[in-house]
Amino acid sequence: MALDVVGKAFEVTDAIKSHADKVVGKLSKLKVDLSYNTLALKKDGANYVTEYEVQTNLGRFFARGSATDCYVSITEAVNKIYDQVKKKLDKLQHPNKGKVAA
Repeated sequence: MALDVVGKAFEVTDAIKSHADKVVGKLSKLKVDLSYNTLALKKDGANYVTEYEVQTNLGRFFARGSATDCYVSITEAVNKIYDQVKKKLDKLQHPNKGKVAA
C-alpha cells in the first residue's frame, strides 16, 4: 500500500516524502496488511506535528508526533504506530501472557 503524505499549510518536499517512506517501511517487518496509510504534517508554532493513521488487518491505529524538526516528528509518530501494532500482534499470538492464574 502506497503512503499518502499530506502537508497542511505547507509544501511537502521530495526529501520529506522519501524519509517518510523509509521510516514507514519499518512496518513491513511486522507483516501486516495495510489498507489505509496516511501521514499528515502541519506546522504548529515552532513545532511540526505529524499525524499518522494506518488501517491494517488488525484494526485502525493512530499516532501523533511533535518536534521542532519535521523528520524527528515523522519518526516519532511512525515509531508509536509500530509499537501499537507490535503490542497488538503480541497480544494475539500470546493471549494469556501477563495474566495471573487464579
